[in-house]
Amino acid sequence: MMIWSGLLVPAGLLVLLLLARQEPKFYATAGDMVAAGADERAIEAVRQRGAGRFLSKIAALASDVGRPGQWSTVIGEDELNAWLAVDLPANHPELLPAGVEDLRVRFASGEVLLGCRLGGPLAVLAWTEVRLRLREANRLAMTVEQCRMGLLPLPAGIASSRLAHGFERAGLRCEMLRIDGTTELIVQLPAAEIRGEGPEAVSWWLNGLRLEDGEVFLTGISRRVDGGRQGDER
Repeated sequence: MMIWSGLLVPAGLLVLLLLARQEPKFYATAGDMVAAGADERAIEAVRQRGAGRFLSKIAALASDVGRPGQWSTVIGEDELNAWLAVDLPANHPELLPAGVEDLRVRFASGEVLLGCRLGGPLAVLAWTEVRLRLREANRLAMTVEQCRMGLLPLPAGIASSRLAHGFERAGLRCEMLRIDGTTELIVQLPAAEIRGEGPEAVSWWLNGLRLEDGEVFLTGISRRVDGGRQGDER
């Protein structure tokens, strides 16, 4: 009897570990080529092209934002995931918290699913589903719908706090609001005065955000700064 009792604890821990390592469908889908055993060179080539498209779109967007007028872009999740797999760990490892690996994203209607591996050889899979909308120009509103470690549910507040910490590390101002019993994370994007390609400075305003299956659509406007003051889209 004592032998069986002694086996219960490690067996229970093993079950918890296996549950914590289970991949949600969106995470496995984002790594379809790897899961299918595709040739490593083919995988790398596809990722390099996707990361290149992402960087080209970001460069074009930065150029447009730096000039007065309307701007817009469409980012595909395959392009973002390629950048997360190739460029982020290679060129910007300081942006990843310690222990976070293999970050993947899925865009769906009105929401974003985020997943990553935590730890070393026995890495577990943490993921969260976030409802994302634009509350007003340059103010993002996020609601964590669920948060899990593999198949194991976690309090949504954990994901909200980690997201807030990540945005604050990036220099963005955050606040938590309690609305109808739901916690909403508000992230303020700075409409900071920026010096574009032209002679004048502009302030930028994100005034449109739409999430659809596999893509995110962004629209906004940059306004010429008058007399050292920022234009206001609100």
